[in-house]
Amino acid sequence: MFKLAKNLTKKDVLVILISFALIFAQVWLELKMPDYMSEITRLVQTERK
Repeated sequence: MFKLAKNLTKKDVLVILISFALIFAQVWLELKMPDYMSEITRLVQTERK
């Protein structure tokens, strides 16, 4: 594992970090989606004055 890591360039490390950040963001947003949908549903069902 460490032999492989020594051969990585700065560009490779940057791509890996960006990938992890995007995966983290996607998972977090997918977990937040039910909260957003329930809020939207509540706002739609609320009667306006």
